[in-house]
Amino acid sequence: MQVSVVGVLICTGLLALVVYMRWSLITALIASLAFGATSIGTITSLGGSSPLIFTVFDMLVILAALPRRGIWREIGAVFVRIGAAWIVCALMIYVCIGAVLFPRLFAGQTSAFVASRTGRGVYEAALAPVSGNISQAGYFILGGLTFLAVCLLLQRSGTLADIRRGFFLWFSLH
Repeated sequence: MQVSVVGVLICTGLLALVVYMRWSLITALIASLAFGATSIGTITSLGGSSPLIFTVFDMLVILAALPRRGIWREIGAVFVRIGAAWIVCALMIYVCIGAVLFPRLFAGQTSAFVASRTGRGVYEAALAPVSGNISQAGYFILGGLTFLAVCLLLQRSGTLADIRRGFFLWFSLH
């Protein structure tokens, strides 16, 4: 993995601001969206995938939502009160299966027009299993887990104020 210095500095700065102001990690997650395509590094083992800085805060929000007392009761309440939670879980399962099964099922049977990296023009390439299938599925799973974590955290009082604070910080940084 190759680490991006700028991405690490931005993540560190946002974390320092959130800790100093005693705000929630949801605030940092929303504020990190202002930095668009800034990556935290490049994962060469996944075909050069470069996760954006919001993925760091996604993981931190998920980790912050889990170690709580009565977590199983709260998860049950999320699935009872929020019908979309079931849909998101079903879609996450579909994406996991689809990322592995579909590229192998349709390998060589479909093609796409791709811009040439070396020369000029466009050429037709047969679709095949690549690391991008897994990384995109990973982003979707991370987004789904973040949705569930935010649903868990919204059951706490004060979380909505943290979300509002995050949007104002996002506007200020953008």
